[in-house]
Amino acid sequence: MEYGTLSNGLDDPALLEEPLSYERTPHTEPEREAELRPARAERRVGRLRELTLEVIHAEERERARLARVLHDDLQQLLVAARYSISGVQTTDRAALEQADALLERAIGISRDLSHELTPPILADAGLGPALHWLGRVTGERYDLAVEVLTPDEGPSCGEAIRTLVFRGARELLFNVVKHARTRRAWLTLEGTEGEVVLTVCDAGVGMSHDQQERRGYGLWTLQDRADALGGRLVVESPPGEGVTVTLVVPSRVAATAPLAVDTPS
Repeated sequence: MEYGTLSNGLDDPALLEEPLSYERTPHTEPEREAELRPARAERRVGRLRELTLEVIHAEERERARLARVLHDDLQQLLVAARYSISGVQTTDRAALEQADALLERAIGISRDLSHELTPPILADAGLGPALHWLGRVTGERYDLAVEVLTPDEGPSCGEAIRTLVFRGARELLFNVVKHARTRRAWLTLEGTEGEVVLTVCDAGVGMSHDQQERRGYGLWTLQDRADALGGRLVVESPPGEGVTVTLVVPSRVAATAPLAVDTPS
């Protein structure tokens, strides 16, 4: 029995002579991925900045809540207690006077804490006056002569940036108190085009290279937030010349679009 020859048409001479061609899409997947990568990175950086700002805002809201508790609750209770003992009849006047003095001290401490958590001057007068207040309070409390050089109102900047710079200044001055072994410090605030520059320097013992590398939690947090906002924190300590710390942050951080996931079409 003869079987017929099965053909799929591939042996057609006309097809064999025709050159093969492939239609090329405008962009292959690797090329498209490379094109999308910068936009994705930019959106991720923008999102990181937004999250950093939200953390700063959340911390300030919590500080404000604690300040209200101290002012509205604790201070009122202490004042009431002091008022109550003033009417106590006792022959031990020394004990009564000691209790009154302790309550007065507790009221003062709670008042100071509420002001430190959310200094009214920062919101009412601006960054410049707030830094002058900070320098004065730090000097009085720790016997540190702080020279503050700022514009009258401070550079124009967003609320979160203003808060970050103020908290940074307080952290840096406290580091001077803890580590510098000096009685003099300088704080300078400048506003350049699009940036806020805070500098704190001292005439203390300085920092070794290892100490600069092993930054404490306060400096590490400050640098982390500055980096996230597109700024920087620079620590300089030439031998025998104290420490100079410069914080540079953008005066304003613009919101970005939500991070979207690109899918192949």
